Amino acid sequence: MGLPAVLTAGRAKQTLLAHTVILVVALGGSAIWLRGTFSMMILPMVPGTNLVDQAAYITAHPVAYAETIARSFWHYGDFYYQSLVGVLGWLNLYLPIVAYILPVAALLLSVLAQPVNAPRLPLYSVAWNVFLLASSIFLIMTALYLQLNQVGNWIILGIQGRYFLPLLPLFIATACSVVRLRPSRKASLVAFLVVTAIIAVQLLTADMAIVRAYQVF
Repeated sequence: MGLPAVLTAGRAKQTLLAHTVILVVALGGSAIWLRGTFSMMILPMVPGTNLVDQAAYITAHPVAYAETIARSFWHYGDFYYQSLVGVLGWLNLYLPIVAYILPVAALLLSVLAQPVNAPRLPLYSVAWNVFLLASSIFLIMTALYLQLNQVGNWIILGIQGRYFLPLLPLFIATACSVVRLRPSRKASLVAFLVVTAIIAVQLLTADMAIVRAYQVF
């Protein structure tokens, strides 16, 4: 994410050092966690799966695999979005319909209501971010395809929308730089207050759904 800044900033050395530290900490933490939980993993996790054969299938049929990813979004796109917002319990407690509509409104307001003086990413940064987003989605889909799907399966099973949550900040930052609309400061403030109200309603709706479903406080 920080590569464009490294290439353009006046203090490239310091910027590169900061991002290197962040990368080492993130990858190091992940490596430690994987090492600690490796003994709990039992492969194959699903009968008929094989990591090596599945990887060989993807390599030998790249176009067919791209179609598999597209087909997965086509068939499960609604569930991806719903589980991104929230499907509670053992993926069996859905929120009221309004709870899946309001986040879209909040997201659009957040993107469209950026103030006039809000900073914008340059074009090459936007292109790089789009590449990162597409690559991350591909890696998430592929990880599940390797572990939880039979070799050559026609669709990718096991994907949940919450797996894409870490990508949202990058997506929103990129979208805010692409959208040209720049309202007045007053209109931007009103939009901010509306988004804040939507967040409060979302929290209340989720709490009420939990109390009604599980009779807990």
